[in-house]
Parts: sequence; structure tokens; C-alpha cells
Amino acid sequence: MNAEYHVPVEFTSYRTNIEASNRLGEIQIEHWTDFARDFEMRDLSPKSHLDLSTSFLYDPLAASKY
Repeated sequence: MNAEYHVPVEFTSYRTNIEASNRLGEIQIEHWTDFARDFEMRDLSPKSHLDLSTSFLYDPLAASKY
């Protein structure tokens, strides 16, 4: 978070790979997405998130990437 403006400067998500976790007998956590990079967001402001979510309605490729 930016200390002055209170907006995120980085947004990375991870996920659990359930199939691999069950097969290996231990939890498997993997990087899922870096929103700014993977969705080509100019920043992580609420407006940019709104624009991204709106694009999912009209851009099937972006929606399937999500």
C-alpha cells in the first residue's frame, strides 16, 4: 500500500493446487497472477479495477485469463 494515498501498489495472488497437494501429501501453493502485469493495468486504483472488470464483459480473452 502507498502510505500517502492508501492505494495498493502491488497485487499478487497465490492459489493452492489441490490435485498436487493430494498426490504429494503436502500443501502445494503456486503463484497465480500479478494483476498489474498480467492484465496490463496502468495502476491498481479502484478505477483501474472497475475498468478491468468491465472489460471482462466485452473481451472473452481477458475474461478467460481471469
